[in-house]
Amino acid sequence: MVTTEGPALPDNTTVDTEGYLWVATHDGGEMPDGTLNRCVPVPAAGPRSVALRRRRRAREQVSVDSTAVAPPPADSLQFRKVLPMRIGLTGRPTTTEELVEQAKAAEADGFSSVWYDSTVLGDPLTAMAIAGRETSTIELGTAVLQTYPCHPLLQANRAAAAAEAMGRPGLLLGLDPSHEPVASGMYGLSYDHPGRNNEEYLRILTGLLRSKSVTFEGTDRTARGARVPARQPVPVLLAAPGPRLLRVAGELADGAVLFMASARAIETHAAPRLRAAASAVGRPVPRIVAGVPVAVHDDIAEARAATAETAMICEGLPNYRRIMEIGGAHSEADAAILGDENSVTRQLQSLLDAGATDIQVFTVPVGPDHRQSRRRTRELLASLTS
Repeated sequence: MVTTEGPALPDNTTVDTEGYLWVATHDGGEMPDGTLNRCVPVPAAGPRSVALRRRRRAREQVSVDSTAVAPPPADSLQFRKVLPMRIGLTGRPTTTEELVEQAKAAEADGFSSVWYDSTVLGDPLTAMAIAGRETSTIELGTAVLQTYPCHPLLQANRAAAAAEAMGRPGLLLGLDPSHEPVASGMYGLSYDHPGRNNEEYLRILTGLLRSKSVTFEGTDRTARGARVPARQPVPVLLAAPGPRLLRVAGELADGAVLFMASARAIETHAAPRLRAAASAVGRPVPRIVAGVPVAVHDDIAEARAATAETAMICEGLPNYRRIMEIGGAHSEADAAILGDENSVTRQLQSLLDAGATDIQVFTVPVGPDHRQSRRRTRELLASLTS
């Protein structure tokens, strides 16, 4: 069923390739008898007819003929046209073959990117390069690799090699200063000056990836006469929760990755600092990738409980806790985007309105049927990308 909000008056119909009857509804009234299988809200005041066309990976795209007979309120989702969103998925494959298939499926469904953390397959870059050769336009990014245990010259060589093996533009290098329990507790490294350490790191790394010869003598990082044969562009994004790293991301990198940042945190804290820093040195407007848990589900309490069950350790780490508190969130459930299709769409749009350019989604399964829950969320997200 294709519908606006509220009661529905049936209008024209069509039948899809699986024999399902689709009905365009509007203006109040009653639906024909039958079992409702799926409802697709559309940004139109009075949808009168529906047409389906097969898209990549057999996803059917809904088109409507709309006559605005009685426009809904101006703040209604149906009144405002929802523009295509740059939405990326979070990949957690257990094999290279699975990573490649996930990337191909995401591209076919219209997603702009897939993101992998540093634990994927021990190191995701090799498998990402293989997936890049099996796809054509989708971006494949790290969100994120740690800076502390890897010298910036080595990191630049790794990224450049993966991008060259990928054979096309589209590899994104997301980096993170990590956290004190990891840098000190696991690697035995000093975490006394993470801001200074990562600023020096980015000065070396970004220079190398832009095909410059780099000589830099820093307090924490040094490179002498270093050069990297970067044949493909490798945009660099920095996890930047605080003012100093936001400035560094704007001045030196191509943008920032913000995990658990709400629209308020992006609009009042991250976006102004990033843009001001980039503008001050004549760099392009930086990208802002907002990483958030998302679940399309009608029972908010159940969705919050599921988010809490699948939560990582963000609340206990100062870097994440800082950006969450700036946005008014005290838990991952507070920062998550939860609700039905209309509510989730509005919340995602609010991130873009606040200044995010991309959204990285961590899908949260809710209820006893995790597969169906993930499918419902993915179908909405895919519909918003085109």
